[in-house]
Amino acid sequence: MSGHVDSDSVYAGNPAKKLMTLDEFRVKREKKQLEEAKNVVLEYKRRFNKMPPESELDEYFFLFRKDDNLSAFKEKMELMRNYNVSKKTIQTHKTRFKDYQDFLNYCLKEE
Repeated sequence: MSGHVDSDSVYAGNPAKKLMTLDEFRVKREKKQLEEAKNVVLEYKRRFNKMPPESELDEYFFLFRKDDNLSAFKEKMELMRNYNVSKKTIQTHKTRFKDYQDFLNYCLKEE
């Protein structure tokens, strides 16, 4: 694409077409991430006949992990090269579940 693109938008294709704003994309992903995380838990349980350790859900830690122990997820947060911004965001965001066990209980209830 040789023209102008909005910096706050998601584009795809050749030629590139604007699909949505970043805010719209964030809302879309937030709606899907809980279902995806639940599916990971249930598939792990089905395959290994036990609940997954928290480290198996490192992509979804923000659903259940508060800022009290982010060291286990530092590598994941550094992937985007914005660790300090991510850390600050996580310290102020409200988790959907009070802890990992609460999240697992939700998954089992939804099974």
